[in-house]
Amino acid sequence: MPQKGLVIPMDVAVVSFNNEPVSAYFSPTLSSINQPITAMTTVRLLLRQIESPEALRGETRVFDTQLIIHEASLRNKL
Repeated sequence: MPQKGLVIPMDVAVVSFNNEPVSAYFSPTLSSINQPITAMTTVRLLLRQIESPEALRGETRVFDTQLIIHEASLRNKL
């Protein structure tokens, strides 16, 4: 039964971030952005920031991502 009068994915598409395994258990299943960043990468960046608060200022990190499409963002053609 739709809540607030909206039906997923007909009225609104839903996409999660980080491709958590729990996404597969929702109904409809959630589309997700997969971002392969490891815990070690995160820890290294955090340690650099702690050691020198200015160390990462102005630095940009770009990680490869992938859109994984599932039911929550698929709409039947009208």
